[in-house]
Amino acid sequence: MQKPVIISTAIITIILCLFIGVIQLFVLPTIIDNGISRAIVTIIPSSFLTKTSKNTQPVLSTDSLEEFPPGIFSVGMIVRVEGTEDEGLRIRVCPGIECKTHSITEEGNVFEIIDGPEISNGFIWWKIISLEEDSIYGWAVQDYLTLLFYPKPLK
Repeated sequence: MQKPVIISTAIITIILCLFIGVIQLFVLPTIIDNGISRAIVTIIPSSFLTKTSKNTQPVLSTDSLEEFPPGIFSVGMIVRVEGTEDEGLRIRVCPGIECKTHSITEEGNVFEIIDGPEISNGFIWWKIISLEEDSIYGWAVQDYLTLLFYPKPLK
């Protein structure tokens, strides 16, 4: 009498093992893949970075960066000063033409957008910081900035 019980228990055990195996093979990977958000790592080639003689911080070389059309900016984007007709761009302590000028930067200098936008005096203003010298930062008019690079968004 014990043989039929042992055989039926063995058959049930085999069926359960097959069922669990099928679930692990086909169902669990789908649930895991769809339920976990993965980080996206952006690697910037070292050829974009150069060192200056007076500063040990890396500086972005704009020679190899692709230019993007003007007009759409956001925090984290890298921009270059252009269109000032060699008069330079006034970087102000606050967004507005009535604000004190913190510094004037030359054509071609590269900055990162760290805040904004703010609208004042009919202009769109972005807070920028120099990639070459941390002491050069403030608010600048969008009209004289050209987008060079923006980081990939996380999905």
